[in-house]
Amino acid sequence: MIHQTLKEVRKEKGMTLQEVSDRTNIPVRTIERIESGETRLDMERLELLAQVYDMSPTEIMALDNKGIHFSVDNSTGGNNGVAYYCVFHENEKDMYEKLLRAKDELIEAQRREIELLKQMKGGQ
Repeated sequence: MIHQTLKEVRKEKGMTLQEVSDRTNIPVRTIERIESGETRLDMERLELLAQVYDMSPTEIMALDNKGIHFSVDNSTGGNNGVAYYCVFHENEKDMYEKLLRAKDELIEAQRREIELLKQMKGGQ
């Protein structure tokens, strides 16, 4: 579960609950509840925790062994032998989808900025 993964990552990084709290402004008790699974983890807090741990939210979710798993199976002759399946808890699926939407929005904003810069450069 993601809450156990977050606790393991924090410990691997050698950080105390207080240190994480100080850097994220998330109360220590809330972090304890997230790590114990008592409190649901929202996207904003996942992003804050990931930043403190110098990771992306996707990397943390991948460590949770609930991400996308790939295997090679040439017996069907389709998909170039690659099959995949996803195992997500509903809240993890929602977070992952929000991450993807946020990345798509960022990419689109950067495309618009590039076009604007090209137009500005062409007008000089």
